[in-house]
Amino acid sequence: MVGYTRLSSDTDRSTSIARQRDLIEQTARARGWVLVGIEDDVDVSATKSRLDRRGLAKIRAMAVTGAIDGVLTWRVDRIARSVRDLAELTEEWTSQNVSLTSCTESFDTSTPSGRAMLQLLSVFAELEAATIRERVLASRAALRKGQRWGGGTPPFGYRIVDRDGGGKVLEVDPEEKGAVERVVADVLGGASLNVCVKWLNDNGHRPHRAEKWTVQALKVVLTGYSLLGQQTHKDKVIRDEAGYPMQFWDPILTEEQSQQLRQRMSTGAAPGRKDTRGVKSSPVRLLSGAGLLECSGCGGPMWANQSNARPCYKCPSRECPQPMVISAEPLEQWIVDQWVDHVGAMPHGHFTVTTGAPEELPRVEEALAAAATELAGALADDDREDDVEVLGEKLKALKARRTELLAAPREGAVVWHASGLTFLGAWDQAEDSADPIGLRRALVRQAVERIVVRPGVRGRKGVDTDRFTVRWAEGLDAAG
Repeated sequence: MVGYTRLSSDTDRSTSIARQRDLIEQTARARGWVLVGIEDDVDVSATKSRLDRRGLAKIRAMAVTGAIDGVLTWRVDRIARSVRDLAELTEEWTSQNVSLTSCTESFDTSTPSGRAMLQLLSVFAELEAATIRERVLASRAALRKGQRWGGGTPPFGYRIVDRDGGGKVLEVDPEEKGAVERVVADVLGGASLNVCVKWLNDNGHRPHRAEKWTVQALKVVLTGYSLLGQQTHKDKVIRDEAGYPMQFWDPILTEEQSQQLRQRMSTGAAPGRKDTRGVKSSPVRLLSGAGLLECSGCGGPMWANQSNARPCYKCPSRECPQPMVISAEPLEQWIVDQWVDHVGAMPHGHFTVTTGAPEELPRVEEALAAAATELAGALADDDREDDVEVLGEKLKALKARRTELLAAPREGAVVWHASGLTFLGAWDQAEDSADPIGLRRALVRQAVERIVVRPGVRGRKGVDTDRFTVRWAEGLDAAG
């Protein structure tokens, strides 16, 4: 005989693992049975995991080998929460001459009436599981409707506080908000996620659900909706009756920042950087990986490397008829000097091209797509006939609003967004960032389109400026 216990969450003392074990041991002693052991499944839901459980799997394996002749549990619902699952196990164990016994329920699986009683108990177990699920869903829906926090771990950047009148809400955590703003600024400025993760871990900004940050965890936070003050349900943003996202708590990011981050994450590379897949890892330097240096021999990019144990930039192509190699540090210093002279005193910022569409249009488009998806689901579900009419009216209203916005006169424009700094000021500020080299590379990239490197003159020392042709970016003068 082997015992089996299960608990979805260790919060109810009356059904704790320890209490279940005590009852199993008492029942075995009272009936003169020998227990070969007790298998536990803790924090495991029978509804979600079905029969895929570590402890239960061990018992099923023991039954196959004939190591046990029975399974003793506190109640049948510890074994299964659905009629189908329990029927499958009962049939399996009956064929293996393994009995199933409950400490608190009376039935005998060796008789037809006993098996009928077991099935009846499983029906009530399944009903209880469904009732609990409906109660939890209703409670969470009420919390969402009241814009309260439904429980669990808060998203990074926020903390749980008591709400006037009862319940819990989220408020911005100032320290975590500062960390988020720092990381967002660095990522949008060109810093890599790896560098930002290292900065977070090195400065004690721990995530809420793990010991330390990973690239994937940071990506989830930056591309999620919680930093916009929004919640999701079944992986969809919760919306109001008009179809717009509901605001549950104060946002840390703006819609524009969130869209920029999602675009940044989808490309997998920082702005201004070329895809380096298939290229061997090279040292991180100011002009590496940005496509700034061009070999005159083949027109391909040059990469940071080592030559005689000294840093250099080198053409990696084996097919280049005359691959260029040049010392890194003198070249970088010369380029920085040229960059400062050319744009250092100019106002720093960036351009965006606008379509002239109203700011509301993207929100309406998003709401339309969400409503259309929901309507498709309602049409496929016979129990949601009432929702079809409501969603149909919502779609009509959103389409009418989109038509109105599209008909409004508009004119596209190139917009300059000033940062409030000069280019040199932005360069100096990058020193305190998580990725100073990456941000400074992005600053150089804003002003420089390409630097063509030609063969040098043998014997000439220092920086041979005749080797370089610098192509400066257009449009910066207009920004100033």
